[in-house]
Amino acid sequence: MSLFKTKNPLNLPPSPPALPIIGHLHLLGPSLFKSLHNLSNKYGPLLYLRFGASRCLAVSTASIATEIFKTNDVTFSDRPPLAFSDKLPYGRYGFFIAPYGNYWKFIKKLCNSELLSARQVE
Repeated sequence: MSLFKTKNPLNLPPSPPALPIIGHLHLLGPSLFKSLHNLSNKYGPLLYLRFGASRCLAVSTASIATEIFKTNDVTFSDRPPLAFSDKLPYGRYGFFIAPYGNYWKFIKKLCNSELLSARQVE
């Protein structure tokens, strides 16, 4: 019984071996798409990768990508919080970094009707 190997309760996709701090950065070469293509050929069309502290889901087929975006569209539509968002004038509720939801939909509609209307564009 190893002290460092624990059963992961998450049902994650296959993943190549990772290094402790940098994750899977050592597997990337000068050409990113070729490196990801080689990994997908070896481990399958759906990969779980860690790049430092960031976690990624790499999808290499259009059918799987379509399925993911149809079932989890709201999850993928939100943006991660920025480290400096508390220093911005409106925090995370500014124009460009607002989280997806009712507020974002309202701001989008407001911008389309007021800022990008035919009258304003002329």
